[in-house]
Amino acid sequence: NFHFESKISTWLAKITYNTCINYLKKKKVPLFNDFSTDGESIDNFLSDHASPDEFAERRDLSSRLQNEISKLPVQLRTILTLYHLDEMSYSEIVEIMGLPEGTVKSYLFRARKLLKERLISKYQQEELWH
Repeated sequence: NFHFESKISTWLAKITYNTCINYLKKKKVPLFNDFSTDGESIDNFLSDHASPDEFAERRDLSSRLQNEISKLPVQLRTILTLYHLDEMSYSEIVEIMGLPEGTVKSYLFRARKLLKERLISKYQQEELWH
């Protein structure tokens, strides 16, 4: 029941999250990438005014990020996605996932650190940050 104690989007996100978790537990479905296969969700963050070279470089980085994010453990990937891509606050993520705020912050820190480590170990630094 919605008690008007939070935003309706947070309430709906919690219902969606719980429904998905229950479905995955019940069906034991393999988890897939949180992003579309063509990279459009990350490309929305790219500048519309980039030169063709800059766009190609950013698209390549976007693809690498998508690939590595998809390999993160589910909870870390979910928190990273909710915070950075869906731009939700800690309190909204806490409400959706049912975790303490300290745990959300800790998981977000771990997700960023793990993502950075994986990117640096897999790609040379100059390939990532020109």
